[in-house]
Parts: sequence; structure tokens; C-alpha cells
Amino acid sequence: MKTKNESGIALLTVLLILVLLGALLQTFFVNLDSQQKLYYSNQDSENTAFDGAFSALEEATAALADRLANGIVTAGDITAIESSVEGMTVGSGNNKSTITSVEVNPPAGSSVNDLDQQTVSKGQWKGLSARVAPYTIKVTARTTSGAEVTLERLVQIAYIPIFQFGVFSDMDLGFFPGNLFNFGGRVHTNGTLYLSGGNNSSDEGLWMSDYVTAVNGIYGKIKQNGDIYDSHNVHILKQKPALAKNSTYFATFGINDGNRDGSYPGNPPTSQWKTNVAAKFQGPDAGETANFLVADAEALNLATMVAGSESETIAPYEINRRGKIDDSPTMRDQRYYHAASLRILLSDNPGDITSLPDAAGTTPRQLEGSFGSGTGAYEFATSDGSTYYKIGNGAPLIGGYILIQMQTAKDVWTDVTATILGKGVTGVDMTGKCSSSSNAVTNAIIRVQRFSDRSNATGCDAATDGKKLWPNVLFDAREGSNTSGAPSSLTYNGVMHYVELDVKNLCAWLKTQTVVHDTGYVVYFSDRRGSKRVSGKDTAEYAYENVSGKDLNGNGVVENTVPTPNKTIGAYTSTLNPSSPMNSIDGNATTAAEIAKRARPLYFRRALKLVNGASIDLGNRTDVANVPWGLAIASENPVYIHGDYNYKFSGTRPSNDTGNETAETNFKNTLITPGGSVGASVSADAVTILSNNWQDSVSFTSPNNLSARTPNATFYKVAIIAGKNNTWSECAPQTECADWGTDGGIHNFLRMLENWSVTNNVFYRGSIISLYYNQEAVSAFRGGVYAVPKRRFSFETEFLDVNKLPPHTPMVRAIDVLSFTRTFNE
Repeated sequence: MKTKNESGIALLTVLLILVLLGALLQTFFVNLDSQQKLYYSNQDSENTAFDGAFSALEEATAALADRLANGIVTAGDITAIESSVEGMTVGSGNNKSTITSVEVNPPAGSSVNDLDQQTVSKGQWKGLSARVAPYTIKVTARTTSGAEVTLERLVQIAYIPIFQFGVFSDMDLGFFPGNLFNFGGRVHTNGTLYLSGGNNSSDEGLWMSDYVTAVNGIYGKIKQNGDIYDSHNVHILKQKPALAKNSTYFATFGINDGNRDGSYPGNPPTSQWKTNVAAKFQGPDAGETANFLVADAEALNLATMVAGSESETIAPYEINRRGKIDDSPTMRDQRYYHAASLRILLSDNPGDITSLPDAAGTTPRQLEGSFGSGTGAYEFATSDGSTYYKIGNGAPLIGGYILIQMQTAKDVWTDVTATILGKGVTGVDMTGKCSSSSNAVTNAIIRVQRFSDRSNATGCDAATDGKKLWPNVLFDAREGSNTSGAPSSLTYNGVMHYVELDVKNLCAWLKTQTVVHDTGYVVYFSDRRGSKRVSGKDTAEYAYENVSGKDLNGNGVVENTVPTPNKTIGAYTSTLNPSSPMNSIDGNATTAAEIAKRARPLYFRRALKLVNGASIDLGNRTDVANVPWGLAIASENPVYIHGDYNYKFSGTRPSNDTGNETAETNFKNTLITPGGSVGASVSADAVTILSNNWQDSVSFTSPNNLSARTPNATFYKVAIIAGKNNTWSECAPQTECADWGTDGGIHNFLRMLENWSVTNNVFYRGSIISLYYNQEAVSAFRGGVYAVPKRRFSFETEFLDVNKLPPHTPMVRAIDVLSFTRTFNE
């Protein structure tokens, strides 16, 4: 038992300790404010050293961010960062300090694949899976009086697979779907967000059931072209999980709820945004930046935006471009060209192919004359000299050169052109009467031509029908007009010449090959025949934007000059008159269609069409149980997906809104698993989806008659990266101008050309990624090209499992400062 004296001594001891601690705290206490700065009481010289060290820390962090790409910065980058900061001076006179040392310690490994896969634990991107790269930056500053401060910061770089977002846009993003649009998944834009539901029905409109983040603010009154909304009906998540479309889980985003005042772009943020609007969408983590709606979010840059140590700005569409000899290692890692298991390259000149990385020493095959010998021989299409060909008898119709390479080990490429072409290059005719069971048709992996139309199937033989073969062509009504509405006639601009890729045959062949496929197979396609040339090199640009004088591809130049016609096509007669790509091919519709179907292209109108892709079977991964190998298709050119893709439909297709609910449920329940579907993606200049009912022939006979282009219910289970056209303010505020001048909104991002309606639904499940402006399919969004379907769209939630992502999924990077400390030296 303690006595009173003992208690008094103990109390005195405690008081003395507190006094001592108070003195120590007065001298050494460190206070971290919202800018992460520390201040030291009664130590001006030390404060000066601290300010210098903190400034140097900011400089080093910025330099690190400048050099980050999709991986770990190089040792040379680290040295450059340290050298750029060490020795710098901060302040002047008595408040001057010098940075005496800088250390940047990167994580182990040499690429993003060496990094740990983690779930982001806080902030805007909480819950996403990312490759995480921790960097420690340590700097020391010293004043002229000898005071010295050392500060250390832990910076975490999170590389997030882009397909974990339902919708991602690198530029302005608009929603005005009219009928129900409930896609799901996170929505992020590095630009400005424009929101409208466009339908007064409480169960229709726009429902956003996950986090929504925008970098440059949010508008609720207008579209991208300045058109004023007359209806709204936007609902944004306020509580997870969203079990029903009602006020318990969603809050209404009103027409005046944007964080910008007024009704036109360029206005400042509203002063009441956070208190009156953003609070309605407060997320589950109070105190963090995890609101379900964020108007001034952190930008997420695609890793290609900085290319290695050169700090070179790279346009996002470069991921689809051909490789360059001087690509930095980090840029090489970004391009699908270098990641490909198989790549298919076409150009007018063989030198444009052989000068590419890893292509030297190979000989591209000319697409003229005959190929092969014996029973496997066939002819490339030639003219028979009749009027519609517009080219002399015996002249080639395909032309150009092709090289197909397979990557058997990292950066080891094998020429497989002869092998692939030897399986056939010819497809069925437009009418289906000359389908042929020839192996050269049924086994072909790529098809560069088709049988010509004829009244019967006589003579359907690729080896003997050199003058009964035509190019692969379709008419794209959107590309064929430069005014609002469908084209009134066939125009040069809309005639798209394509190479057909048979996905089923491709997969069957790839499974038998020793080929690079880390998490799945990547197929790269580039057709530059007829493209714009600069300094003797093809550019993969169409360079024609005669749409109200607008810069549609966002390169700062309105390119209204008529493209130079292809001079290798032969003696076109004056009736063809290629003075403008928007001119009618011929005054007679029947004549125009016959010319378009068989004549060689005048302009750079090249594309890839994917067919027979309902079942993608590449076998099952050996590194992850119960997951199939995925498939990524990447193309510099526009892509048309013809028919069901990555989904095997069985039974009677729903029609007249009968069976759609059941079909949608079955579609959503088909998993990425052996025997189900695979992690699939398509990255292209533009992507157009065509139903199983699509016929190229009807696109020519009915270029402006939607009623003849009748689709059926079709299913697409694939992530899409593509471009869109730029927007313009065609109308002044308070003026109704509908959709003309917009990019169509994200609900029209997947292009269509058919008479879709509520009786013929589009079933789509994937991820929608808008990264760049179109470089080839440059025509503007317009009405009259297709009839809007009931969009049964949904985000592919299985992409949240990184093992089920499509191969070579691009990544965006987020930079977070995790800790900040002062190091006290002994």
C-alpha cells in the first residue's frame, strides 16, 4: 500500500517528466499540414533547410512522374532524376539552401510484370486491382550556416488495367442515350463529362451504378455541341450494392446539378457543388476521395503518354500503330505490333514493310498473279476488261504486298506468309450462291478477295476463276456522307475494302503453333495500301475532313483537301471522276453499285472484318486453373465485327421482344471459363458491329434505305478500344441542334449500320474505351445511318479478375504519395 508521501513523489516525478517532454516537443515537434510541410519552432535555419529539402522532394517527384511509362524507369532515368535535383539551390540570402544529396530507390524488376499485383486500398481507385510500384525518394538540404534536413517520401505508382473500367475516355465524354442505358462499371473521363438521360420515364434514362469520375468538371444542361437538354433523368449510385433502381441506392442528378455554372462550356466551377450536390453521392469512405461522383478527379494517363527516358509525348492511338526502329524499350512494350503472336502487314511498297522492326530479311508477297502449285494453286483477282471494272483486261484488282509473321519467342519472328496464304485467300460471293466447299475457302485464315456474283454456282473454283473474283468490299453509310443524314447515293468515301479474318480458323491454327502468348494470343493487323504519304512514307491517315470544316481527328489542322487518288489502279474513265470522295460514283444507282463492287479503290479505304468468331477456342491456360487463353485483335484500320463474337448462341434467336429477357440473362451468365467465353478485346481506329443477317450486297443496293438492312439479335462479348470523331459547337446556346456536332455520345460509340429496333436487340458485354480521335474513319456522327436498338449492354465484371483480362490489356497509371517522414541523422 502506497503512503501519501510516496504518492506525492510519484506525482512530482510525473510533472517533471511532462515538463521535460514539453521542452523536447517545443524543440523537435513536427507538424504535417495538408500540403505535407513540416515546420520547426524557433529554428529559422533549420526551417530554411526543410523548405529546401521539401522543394527538392517535389522536383524529384515531378521528374519521376515525367519519366514513368508502363514499367519501371531505367537505371539511366534514376541517375538523370538524381542529377537534375542534386546541387540545386532554393531561396536566397540567409534563406538559401543547397541540395547535397538525392536518392531514388525503385522497386526490383525491369517491367510492370515484375510488380506485385495488389488491390488498391484507398482513394478514388479503391477496389481495383493494380500492379504497384513503390519508389522511395530521399533528399538532403544544407544551409550556409550548416543546418541540415533530410526528408523521405514513399511514392506508389499503381498501373491499373484499363478494362477494369466500364467506360473510360481520354477526352470529353457525353451521355444522352434517350432510352434505357444501364451499362455499369466505373466511368472515368480525363476531360469534361456531359450527362443526360434524355427520357422522362422513371425506369428509362441513364443509370450509373458505380463510381463516376471526371477531371475537368461535369455539365448537366448541355451536350458537347451546346445543345440545351429539355429532359434529364440521370441517376447516380449512392449506396453499394445497387440492388434495385430506386432512391435507396441511387440519387437523382438534376439538370442544374453540374459543377459548372451556366449552360455552356468554359464556365467556372459552382461555389455550392460540394455542399449541395456532391454530398448526395458521398461514398462509403468518409474523409477519402471515394465519392461515387467526383468532378475534379485525378487524371489517369495511358502509359504510352510518356515514352521512356525521352519524355516524348505519344498519342494514345500509337498503341495500334506499326513499330518504329527508334522506339524506346517502354514504347515497344506498349505497341500491339511488338506484343503480337501473329501480325499481318500490307503496303503498296515492299520497302515500307521490310524497313519495319524485325521485318528485315523477309520478302513480302505481292498480291497479284498466281500463288501455289498443284491442287493448292489459286489466282488473285483480275479484271475481265468489261465496263464496270474501269480497268483493262487482265489488270490486277487486289494489289500491294503482304507479310505475315509469327513471334516464336520474344522478338524472334518467323515468316509464315506462304503457310497462311496457302490455306486460301478467297471468300464466298455476296449472294451466297457461290459458297464453294473448296478447302481454299473453308480453311482460309485470311481472305483478300471473294467469288464474284453470278446467277448460279458454276465455276466456283479459286484456282481457275481469276476473272470471276472481286475484292472484298462493303458500303459504310456513315463514311459515305458528310452531312447530317444518310447518303443519297453511293460515294467513293463509303466504299470500304477489307481483309477478312476467320477467327475460328485462326484459333485452330494458332493452337498448333509454338508462339508467344503470355496470357493469351495477340493478332496485329495493318493495311496501309493507298494511305497518305509524307516524305515518301505511308502514314495510315486518310486526311479528309470535309464535314462543316471541322478538325475531326484532333491534329490541329482541318484537312479539306481531296485525297490524292491511287494512281496504280489503271485507266478509270471520266465517268468515274474522282474529284471528290463524296461525289456520287455514278448517276445510275445500279451502275454505281456494280462499279463499287469490283473496281480497285481510289482512296485509302481499308479495313479488317472479323467473321466466324462466335466460338473462340485457344485452349486453357497452364498457369491459371480453369481460365482459357484470351484473344486480342489490334488494327490500325477500322474493324467490322460480323455476327456473334465470343458467344455461342443456341436455340431460337429472340425477336419481336420475345425471349429477350431470357437471352440477356443467359448471355450475362456465360463466364470466361473453359467451354464458355474468353477474355477478348478489339482495338482499332473504329469498330462497327454487324449482325448475323448483314449482307455486303444489300449495303450497295440500299445505301440510304434502312428498311432493307434488317438485322437479327446478335451477341458481342468483347472489350473495345476505338476512336471517335471530334466535336464542335454548331449552335449557340438556347438553340436546338440535336446530335449533329457531337461524337454521338458513348452510347453510340459502337458503330452500327442496320435497322436495329426494340424487336432486334443488341446484346453487348465488355468494356468501352475511348482513347483517341479517328485517323481513318473520320466521318462525323449523324442520324439516318442506323435505327437505334434497345441496348442490352453491360460491363464485363469478370474483367475485375486480372486473370481473365484480355491479353496485353493497356494500363493507366495513378500516382499516390503514401508517406512523408524526416530522417534524423546521428
